[in-house]
Amino acid sequence: MLTDFRATTLTTKESLHFNNLEKKYIRLLDLEESIAGKTHETLKKVHSEMNIIIDLILENIDALANIKFKDNAQLQLPRMNQKLLSIDKVLLKVEITFLIFIGIIVQLIIFYPRKSKY
Repeated sequence: MLTDFRATTLTTKESLHFNNLEKKYIRLLDLEESIAGKTHETLKKVHSEMNIIIDLILENIDALANIKFKDNAQLQLPRMNQKLLSIDKVLLKVEITFLIFIGIIVQLIIFYPRKSKY
């Protein structure tokens, strides 16, 4: 999973958080491997160190998620503006068509010769 994320293009901030994440993850794996043959007291120390590392990993993941969220929001804004602009263009064409139609009706009413009943 980390290799898949590493394959993506990362910004400077993302690289910093991702490198910290990888270091902490490798340290966590090393601690897991070192558990075998430990005494109860040593296991408590390893367990508390593992909890600290897991908290740091979670902080790095949160930081990466926040960066991606902000980047995504910045990318979505121009797309939304384009959609709004295209909707505005369509509405403008509908309004112009409606005004032309109304103008033709008004001209027909004004210039159409009426036959008087008298």
